[in-house]
Amino acid sequence: LGFSLLSLGALAADLSPDQLLNKAQAEQKAYLATVKELVGVDTGTGQAPGLKTVSALLVERLKALGAEVTTTPANPSAGDNIVGTFKGNGTRSFLLMVHYDTVFGPGTAARRPFRLDSE
Repeated sequence: LGFSLLSLGALAADLSPDQLLNKAQAEQKAYLATVKELVGVDTGTGQAPGLKTVSALLVERLKALGAEVTTTPANPSAGDNIVGTFKGNGTRSFLLMVHYDTVFGPGTAARRPFRLDSE
């Protein structure tokens, strides 16, 4: 989300747990940068400008990962329904459903910016 959007998925089945952990740790910085970018936008239900911004980010990153992407308006609300399809060569299918709107009002992202607490 470069965005990894869990870009390790295609490789996960071929990796040992230690190898998978190492790859995830290598992606952590990019992953956190993406999270920061996404949560820095007000996307409360009906907040069209923020939803449009995040929709564009998600579409861009899905395409960068090789997905075929379609969007349809999420009428009667604001925002889009985004479908990203990855063509694989395996025999199994996987469906991940998420929503990218929040319940927070305008200005919340600025009042509560992303931060990473130390361990």
